[in-house]
Amino acid sequence: MAVSKPPEKAACLRAYPNMASRWALALFLLLPLLAGAETTPPFVYADKAGVQFTVTADGLTAITLAGRTVAKGNWHAVNADWINKAPGKVNIGKILDKSMTVLDNHSVLVRQRYPDAEVTFRYTFAGEDVTIKAKVENTHPTESIQVIGFQGLQLSWQTPPQGMLPCMHGSWLVAHPGQFFHPSMDNKIGGTYGADATLGVGASPLNATLLPTITMWDYADWTPVNANKNSREFCPRRNLQYFVAQTIEPESARTFGFQIRVSANTDWRHLLQPYKEYFTTLLGPVRYQADPRPIIQMCANKSVQYITPQNPYGYHDGWMRLDQKEGVQQFCDQLIPLLKSVNGQGVIIWGQQGSEPRGAEYRPDFDVLPPETEANWVTLQARFHDAGLKLGVATRPDSMPIRLDWKSDGLVNLNPDDPGQMEMLWARFKHMIDKGCTLFYMDCFGMRIEDVKIARFLREKMGPNILTFSEMSCDAILPYTGLYLEVGFHGDDVKDPENAGNIAWLSAQQWEIMRWLVPGISTAARPHIADKDSKTGNYYRWMLERRMTPLEQPWQTQAGALPLKALLPVYFDEKGQWKKND
Repeated sequence: MAVSKPPEKAACLRAYPNMASRWALALFLLLPLLAGAETTPPFVYADKAGVQFTVTADGLTAITLAGRTVAKGNWHAVNADWINKAPGKVNIGKILDKSMTVLDNHSVLVRQRYPDAEVTFRYTFAGEDVTIKAKVENTHPTESIQVIGFQGLQLSWQTPPQGMLPCMHGSWLVAHPGQFFHPSMDNKIGGTYGADATLGVGASPLNATLLPTITMWDYADWTPVNANKNSREFCPRRNLQYFVAQTIEPESARTFGFQIRVSANTDWRHLLQPYKEYFTTLLGPVRYQADPRPIIQMCANKSVQYITPQNPYGYHDGWMRLDQKEGVQQFCDQLIPLLKSVNGQGVIIWGQQGSEPRGAEYRPDFDVLPPETEANWVTLQARFHDAGLKLGVATRPDSMPIRLDWKSDGLVNLNPDDPGQMEMLWARFKHMIDKGCTLFYMDCFGMRIEDVKIARFLREKMGPNILTFSEMSCDAILPYTGLYLEVGFHGDDVKDPENAGNIAWLSAQQWEIMRWLVPGISTAARPHIADKDSKTGNYYRWMLERRMTPLEQPWQTQAGALPLKALLPVYFDEKGQWKKND
């Protein structure tokens, strides 16, 4: 049976045919929008160097270099609370609607709405670079976002890329929540890059303050290796991801920045230049006056088992008995002439308190000395001051001791945002500075963003003329403290001089990048060498060429005094500074 239209509507259509046509046309134009299809043409930015970026309402969707597509996908936001083992209740999953607004010929806005969030991306293009500012609005009424993530772009090289491409399996991240964020021991440098013979890609955080971030270059294929398949390292494709750990409270917003450089220039300095500019703006240059001259390391403490009625503090015997007047006199008689013979700057004493039965080999209460050592310190301070040499001690500035039971102590991490805790820490350093100390080794320090804040606090208190050396390393701590390094040297066993040595916990390129990022950083590098190398002093040249200050036990310094003294004029000027700037 045919169903006729209501008479009044049919009459209306007959009376106003133009209106019907207009409704039909409007419906035709509206249908694609209702279906979620995109009608705005893509925004394309092309650089003279041959780089081309394409943006749609899906985000950054393609990058080409010299006509070849080197990246494709759709840059978008995700809830990454899983990295910190949080439930991630704010839904940033399916995009409900999206739009793109072209601002001018080098910038565009993309808005994407999710069930519990709205993200506005501002893409700004300049030459080979795209800067992405993402304003994330958490629209959930009660839940926070702990870690925000951005992803969806896959980079493709022609051969497996080389460079600095951090990648960690998700299972590891979950098992070690928060540990892989930069700055940390596991993620030392915030800028990253990858390159083959024709394509270089660099990426950098671009936030207003120092925040914990991960720039991840996830393998495109994690399939296990088998007889017919190479390992994932041979895959030339990487999925770019960027994570920031900062709380976004319910019904509030924060903005995060990221920068990508795509270039035919594959030199790492060129690819990391945006990161260096960001780093310098955010953290600045070194805040201390470096002194590259040799240092002597003295380990005064032996062990708890060595404590006896005759040695109540477990010191080494002889001239390391800081609790005895004759021991301190011998200490000065031995070390002062040795330091003078190699134009050394001073000594750092490890275990100045002796051995503590309650635990912690190098303790946070490093300024609390045995009464006898306290009394003898006046002599130590005067002798080194009169000789124009520096005196230093080992510290542990990341924590404070607590009593676990009647016989043992534990440690609690210091909170750099607690003024009371920071003043307590500064009082310990001030106590030893008043005792003549201007060199400080920082044990178990430099592994957390909190350590960077502590180092900055201490540097502001100390001024530029006191040197500190952090045992662990990350780039963000370098403006405030020098680094303690441990160097392995293989001598004549290795034909290639470049590979004759290595740095513990730090690759050769990481060290090169750190020196490039922050010219003028100071080091105290302890070499691990064979007896024959100690006599020849070959390792000195390898270290000095890499701007490393030798930090040695007295007997090693004594054995290498002549070759070291011969090399000093090659690398140091008459003021004891490096002849060539970094």
